[in-house]
Amino acid sequence: MQYELLYIIPAQYTDEEIGGTVEKVTKILEDTGVKITRNENLGKLKLAYPIKHVRHGFYVLVEFEADAEKIRRLERELRLMPEVLRHQTIRLERKLKEGEEKKEIKMISYEAPGREEEKPAPRPREEKRVAPKKKVNLEELDKKLDEILESDVKV
Repeated sequence: MQYELLYIIPAQYTDEEIGGTVEKVTKILEDTGVKITRNENLGKLKLAYPIKHVRHGFYVLVEFEADAEKIRRLERELRLMPEVLRHQTIRLERKLKEGEEKKEIKMISYEAPGREEEKPAPRPREEKRVAPKKKVNLEELDKKLDEILESDVKV
């Protein structure tokens, strides 16, 4: 059966480390006993949502031929790799015929739909009216305090 594997490597790794991770995954595929027909690095893109606090990743696409039993082993190995953020293996429905070219895959970075349009227009600020301050006479204040204190004492 023909399968396709797409996996994401976090962008925190350097180009050398990414190359090492791709080689490591390729070695796992070969050790599993599959026949690789395509192994292509699709480049760095922004993820649709953060995964484990990672916002960007390198996408790698691998097409190969394998049996179903080998896929289970491969999935287990990929789950255990800390360098692989996410992976997806699917079965391809049809095989390429002789002389038929593989389609070029173009990845497009994710942009949230309508982000700019959804923001409400800023409301104009309302001016708060503040009562004008009156000058306080200390003698009047003392009289008010005395009245209050005397009313509290009377029970």
